[in-house]
Amino acid sequence: MVRIIVFTVTLVVFAGGVKPVPAQELIDPMRPAPYRAPTPVTAEQQQAEMHSELQLTAILKGSQRRVAVINGEVLQVGQQIQGYRLIDIDARQVRLQKDGQHLVLSVEAQVMKRSSAAEQSP
Repeated sequence: MVRIIVFTVTLVVFAGGVKPVPAQELIDPMRPAPYRAPTPVTAEQQQAEMHSELQLTAILKGSQRRVAVINGEVLQVGQQIQGYRLIDIDARQVRLQKDGQHLVLSVEAQVMKRSSAAEQSP
């Protein structure tokens, strides 16, 4: 029996059957991802994020009153949401105003447009 083991080991060593295998790096699944510093946010991006929080869901227009549903809240002209005053309700869009800036929310594809108060003509 010992002869068979010695013969097998000798055969494997001389035949080059045992080769070192490089170890693969083991990754700890609980290790946090590498830290990435946040990218700086411009004032325009911050303002766009604030506006993106306002979502016009529906406009209801009857003979006696017009209402807009913004962020699930039913509003009439003159009421406020997130500091914006609702100043006009049309068939497909609403106009809001905050600090001299106008914001237009549209029912179709949630289109938002900004303009200054100087650009608006009565």
